[in-house]
Amino acid sequence: MGYNNFQYDAASKNDSCNAIACRGDLEPNESSRGAYGAIDAKVTSGSAARFNNGFAPMYMARVGPSYDGQVDFCWSNVADEETYSHAGQPDCYHYPWQMFPPV
Repeated sequence: MGYNNFQYDAASKNDSCNAIACRGDLEPNESSRGAYGAIDAKVTSGSAARFNNGFAPMYMARVGPSYDGQVDFCWSNVADEETYSHAGQPDCYHYPWQMFPPV
């Protein structure tokens, strides 16, 4: 769910927003860049549900834009940062996958 390898994935056609997890800050065309795109990912599986006796399954989640194979998203690197409201957010996002139990 957080896949973005646009530089090497032929289907992306060298466009960071043609990948599964769009990263607008990485757009090759500078005039198209901005703080938009996929901001988190959550995954689970049928086997996770099966091992939880029919109750809601455990799931994995990560906050922030994808950084697998890409640079971290940092507000300080966004050219027009002042046009976005991001008070209280960290400058850079590099959070690992975490396992969450069902609520």
